[in-house]
Amino acid sequence: MDRRLRLGIELTATTTTIDAAANAEEAGLDTVWLPEDPRYDPFPLMGAIAQATSSIGLGIIAFLATGRHPAILARELTALDVVSNGRSLLMMIDEEPERLGEAAGICRALFTREKTTIIGRHYRVVGAVNRPRPPQRAGLPIVVSLPVAGPPVAEAAVVHDHPELLGPVRERFGLPVVWRGDIGEAEAAREAGVDGLVLQGVTDVDVARAMLER
Repeated sequence: MDRRLRLGIELTATTTTIDAAANAEEAGLDTVWLPEDPRYDPFPLMGAIAQATSSIGLGIIAFLATGRHPAILARELTALDVVSNGRSLLMMIDEEPERLGEAAGICRALFTREKTTIIGRHYRVVGAVNRPRPPQRAGLPIVVSLPVAGPPVAEAAVVHDHPELLGPVRERFGLPVVWRGDIGEAEAAREAGVDGLVLQGVTDVDVARAMLER
């Protein structure tokens, strides 16, 4: 499992979010994540978290069906990568595999190329430039979250019983696969061989830290 993706928690926007992120870093977790949400923009809050932390990965969860165009998403993630000194990550979630693949391709191109032109069925980008370049010169880590469309990978229990499904998902998108969900199913997902875990609903970082010690 990629050390950067091994274990993270998903936070929500509250008055204690910044403190929760700092506590997660102190506890030794690898990442904290904020989802795109119609009620608030996660990027300003994640920028504040970047200033309050120094080493933990900072992830944005993008829901492609309702969220930003991937070109805009890539530029905002680049800005986060700059202010965090190369700590930003991107998780993509979508029920349409083709749209997810196109979005990932646009983001990867904008992270690494001088100029990007990609014309797909879902997105169109012509002559897009992304400057300054992100500190992570190879491109920000992008991951796919389970469940994804295609193979019937919906629950950690299914992944556990059918770990052979993970390979086709990885190959289809060319991206690591993480599992995002309740801590009760996290162990099954980890045993199945996912590339990382993102726990939801964890308010006590010591609970998450205990998973690192297993």
